[in-house]
Amino acid sequence: MLASHPSASLALLILAIAPAARADSSSQCNAAYEKADLLVHSATSDKLIEAREQLRACAHPSCKAWMTKDCAKWLSDVEQRIPTVVLVAKEADGTELSDVTVLVDDKPIAGRLDGRAIEMDPGARVFVFKTADGRRVEQHALVKEGERSQVVAATFPKTAGAESQPAPATAVPLTAPPAPEAAPQGPPWRTVGWIAGGVGIAGLVVGSAFGIAAINNNNESNANGACSGSFCTSSGLSSRHSAQDDATASTVAFVAGGVLVAAGVVLVLAAPATGPSRGRLQLGPLLGQNSAGATLGGSW
Repeated sequence: MLASHPSASLALLILAIAPAARADSSSQCNAAYEKADLLVHSATSDKLIEAREQLRACAHPSCKAWMTKDCAKWLSDVEQRIPTVVLVAKEADGTELSDVTVLVDDKPIAGRLDGRAIEMDPGARVFVFKTADGRRVEQHALVKEGERSQVVAATFPKTAGAESQPAPATAVPLTAPPAPEAAPQGPPWRTVGWIAGGVGIAGLVVGSAFGIAAINNNNESNANGACSGSFCTSSGLSSRHSAQDDATASTVAFVAGGVLVAAGVVLVLAAPATGPSRGRLQLGPLLGQNSAGATLGGSW
């Protein structure tokens, strides 16, 4: 019979095992896919490393094509989200240590520090650093998703038998003696004199400006027959009135300016010399289309 032949028996055995293997592989792919889907898309899940292992399983070519496609896509995203930390331990004087073991949430992750980045799940973690001589430092750190080479450092205090170093001397700043109060001064008559003189000069400038404006307006009233004798056109009459107003303002400004200049000279010459004057005078022109003048400012 055919079944009694060794080759035929081996073929029948292979044909019997193959469907069972495919069924087992399909079951593993389905389980890995479902668990990975839950870990990747859960809003509260922080088990990215476990999710990566499940995604690698369901991305295997033996799984269904659509399943492999989804898992490969999710796997690429999860790889970018897994953070890494670099553990550093130092003595109080800054000397770096390597013979240090580290536990995270009571699980050992490093038996010795070598400066390499270590993958771990994101979240608030408790790092416990231990030295060979029994010293222990606990550090709390927030491991951020997607952040690479986040440094978690621990500084060990001095051992109980270590000699204490004297504290560095601190320089005591010297307090400067208070400055003597300035003696009270009398009224700043010299400054008042300068300001009065400045205002007077401004008045003379304004008077000159109004005088020039009066001459110009009077010339305009006589130009082109605008005014002839006692008769004037409306424009000539307006120019003549402006000329009269400007002449009056010029006279007033000249008189006031002259008085102030004279008063300023008297005050400056008569005031006692008690120190340098603190007065400051600023004078500037002020010109308009139909007017002219000056601006004056000062302080003391």
